Amino acid sequence: MISWGVLTAFVGLVHNAHQLYTARFLLGAAEAGFFPGILVYLTHWFRHEDRAKAIAVFMTAIPLSNIFGSPLAGQILKLHWYGLEGWRWLFILEGIPAVVFGAVTLFYLTDWPSQAAWLPKEESDWITAELEREKQRKTALRSYTIWQALRYRDVLLLMAVYFMGSTGIYGFIIWFPTILKRASGLSTTTVTFLVVLPYLVALIAMLLNSWHSDRTQERRWHTAISLFIGGAALILALATAPHIWTQLVFFIIFAACVHAYQPTFWALPTTILSESAAAGGMRQRADVLSGGSFASSNDQRVHFGLGQNTTVQTVEIHWPSGAVEHFTLPAVDRFYAVEEGKGIVPSVYDRLVHAAGKPPLG
Repeated sequence: MISWGVLTAFVGLVHNAHQLYTARFLLGAAEAGFFPGILVYLTHWFRHEDRAKAIAVFMTAIPLSNIFGSPLAGQILKLHWYGLEGWRWLFILEGIPAVVFGAVTLFYLTDWPSQAAWLPKEESDWITAELEREKQRKTALRSYTIWQALRYRDVLLLMAVYFMGSTGIYGFIIWFPTILKRASGLSTTTVTFLVVLPYLVALIAMLLNSWHSDRTQERRWHTAISLFIGGAALILALATAPHIWTQLVFFIIFAACVHAYQPTFWALPTTILSESAAAGGMRQRADVLSGGSFASSNDQRVHFGLGQNTTVQTVEIHWPSGAVEHFTLPAVDRFYAVEEGKGIVPSVYDRLVHAAGKPPLG
C-alpha cells in the first residue's frame, strides 16, 4: 500500500508520455500483490463459513470508491494549486491515504489472531482452533504446492471465469459514462450523478449475495447465477439502446451482478487450496485481470496520439473513416482527452468535441 500510494502520487508529477507509461507500469507492479495478499490474509482470520461475507465487506470498497470517488475527483480536477493542474492533484491527493493507511497496517494488523494483543484470548484460541481444523481437512484431501495449483484444472477454470467476468466489469467501468452521456445528451454533472446508481445497487447486491452464500454454504451457484443474469442484462441493454432509461435499468442490473459474484467467487479457491497455493492461484488469476481489462478497453473506434510539448499538447485523432486530424489542447486536457477516449472523464469529452467541431466517438 505504501509503495502503491507513493507511485500514485508520482504519476501526478510526470511531464511526458514516456514518464507516464513508466510510472503506470511501476504502479501496476506495486499494486499486483495487494489484492491476492488481502484474500489470503482473510483466510488467517475468517472461517470458510464466514469468508464470503468478509470478502464482500472488503470488496465494497469498489462500488463505494465509484459512488464517492467520481464526484470528489470532479472537484479535485477543478483545482489549480501551486502551478499544478487539477489532474496532477488528483493523483497526488489520492496517493496520500494509501501511504497513511499502509503505515497504520504495519503497526495495527497482525498476521494471525494469536498475535493480536487487542483480541481476547478466548476468541483468539477459538478462531485459531477453527482455522487449524479447516486446514487439516483440506490437507487430508490433498495438499497442493504453488506450482501444482497453477496447473490444477479447477484453478484454470476459475481463471477463465474471472477473465470473462473482468472483461465485462472493466468494459462497463471504462465505457459506461461515455455511453450514458452520448445516449442521453445530459450535462456532465447529471451524468456524474447517474453513474452512481449502478454502484449503489451493486453495493447492496454484493452484501446480500455473500450473506446468502455463507448462510447456505453454497458458492458455485451464487457465482454462476450472478454471471448468467449479468450477461442477460448486458444483452438486453444492447437490444434496448434507443431507449435510454430502459437501457439504464439493464446496465444497473448488469453492474449489480458483476459485482455480486466476486465475493463468492473469491471464496472458492480457499476451500480447495492451502494458503500458499491459494496465493499462487490467486496471483495467476489476478494477472489475467490485466488481460481482461485490456480486452474490454481495446475496442475503440478512435485512437488518440500525444504530442510531446508539456504546456500545449497536440491531440492526434484517428477517425473511423481513416482520416487523421490534429488539435491543440492544454496539457490538463491532453491526458484526460486520452482517458475520455476510454470513457472516463466526460468533461474533457465536451472540450474535445468543441475543439474538433464534432463528436470524436461518433
